Amino acid sequence: MPKPDVETLAAEYQAGASLRELAKRNHHATTTIALALETYGVQLRTTGHGGRRNAPEPASADAIVTAYSAGLTVKQVASHLQTSRNEVVRALRLRNIPMPHPRSANPQVRRHRPNKGTPTAILIADYNAGATAAEVGRKHGLTGRAVAARLTRAGVQLRPSNRKPVSTDQLAADYATGLSIARVAAKHGLSEATVRERFKKANIPTRSHTP
Repeated sequence: MPKPDVETLAAEYQAGASLRELAKRNHHATTTIALALETYGVQLRTTGHGGRRNAPEPASADAIVTAYSAGLTVKQVASHLQTSRNEVVRALRLRNIPMPHPRSANPQVRRHRPNKGTPTAILIADYNAGATAAEVGRKHGLTGRAVAARLTRAGVQLRPSNRKPVSTDQLAADYATGLSIARVAAKHGLSEATVRERFKKANIPTRSHTP
């Protein structure tokens, strides 16, 4: 397809022809005509007589997508095609064209802020004492996944999580062999508090601490 005669386009545009009319006559996208005119030095119309803004012309979705894909912003596409920003956004959404969030230019938006609550050293201590990542999380107001991520970043080797649930009877049987509650908890990957709570609910007596 031959390139449009920019000088002729400029003359017709300045005579009152719209971008859409020029695009239709020359079999080019509206954005191509607009860019050609701007490159030639033609000031595109933005206001009408009396300072009133001209009614936006409906632009084709193809023209909008072409201009946006060329690197123009939504505002620039609307200006080049003499249409509204809402029309541009609507066309891009209909074509499932991803658009950045207005705040995404700020690098702080996508940056994961470090948790300034419980120190990782305490999470590690609780985990090494036998608590699961989920239990550590509940204790400190975090999710189990967040705890696991912090432990992994700290170089802690996570215990396999696909173990079968241990019954209270099994805990009691291990405890009856003479193991301490702490040893029973560590054996089954539980926290000492969890074992004590299980024993309390099952009315299983516990040995008193010896000095």
